[in-house]
Amino acid sequence: MIMKRLLLILLCLPMIGFGQQTGCISGDCENGYGTYVWENGSKYKGEWRNGEMHGLGTLTWTTGGVYKGEWKDGVRFGAGAYYYADGNIYIGGWNDNKRHFWGGIKYESNGNIRFGMYNSGVLNGAGWLVGKGGTNQIEMWDRGEMDAWFDAKYIDWNEN
Repeated sequence: MIMKRLLLILLCLPMIGFGQQTGCISGDCENGYGTYVWENGSKYKGEWRNGEMHGLGTLTWTTGGVYKGEWKDGVRFGAGAYYYADGNIYIGGWNDNKRHFWGGIKYESNGNIRFGMYNSGVLNGAGWLVGKGGTNQIEMWDRGEMDAWFDAKYIDWNEN
């Protein structure tokens, strides 16, 4: 009988709060450098200003995504890299948590790399796709939709 009670207590221990610590777990998460863990397990380690992520830092989501880069007033802003859970990687500019200005994304599934101008999270303007299998194309984008492209591997860059 004592063994059954002991076993029941041991099985219930994880349910009574011996989980991961949340909130500011180290440093200064108000105005300085600190580490903060949310209740869902997401974790930010980096610079803070007025209680918001501001400056350089890394946010790791429980879904597997990781952002390393600049923050402003709690949002991704400036230069940074986002490592997607599926293996894709975007490196470039950010504004208001969206891809912005020049950036490039490497697709894990096929090894292709696409560079281009981003505006409010979507490609907009000139772009370039370099494929692992020899694809090399220049692209024109309009608010996330490809307008035109042409095969760039036949361009003679030395021609006057």
